[in-house]
Amino acid sequence: MIAGCTSDPGDCTSQPALRFHEIVNTAAAREGLARLGEINRAINLAIRPVSDRAQYGVEDHWSSPLATLAAGAGDCEDYAIAKLVALRAAGVAAEDLRLIIIRENATGDDHAVVAARSGGHWRVLDNRTFLMIEDNGFGKYRPLFAIDAEGA
Repeated sequence: MIAGCTSDPGDCTSQPALRFHEIVNTAAAREGLARLGEINRAINLAIRPVSDRAQYGVEDHWSSPLATLAAGAGDCEDYAIAKLVALRAAGVAAEDLRLIIIRENATGDDHAVVAARSGGHWRVLDNRTFLMIEDNGFGKYRPLFAIDAEGA
């Protein structure tokens, strides 16, 4: 669906694919941190936070970017998956991206974010903020595992 809309947006009938294409194209026109920031901002604004329990009636459900954009809602891993796929489509190298599951030290709650490397530094893209925090400034969380192009 995304590929067809990318090759011929005029014939695309999928609103989520058109929105994804628009986000990617806007970000691809930028470089470095501006590219990362554009994806973080656009995805954060395109999706409203809702738990998997409320949306799907299950404890955990990971959705594709198009399904998340179609619903306009998702939880933290849905934001993270959409950001990861959009960043790749906008030209960020696979080796510069990670989906990371972290645990908040104070509450013990798990959370999903994306880490993206730009200019030799890793930045964390989180649905809870528009700020991209350097990985060394993320002290209130403990990383549990990372998923990249090679696996977990």
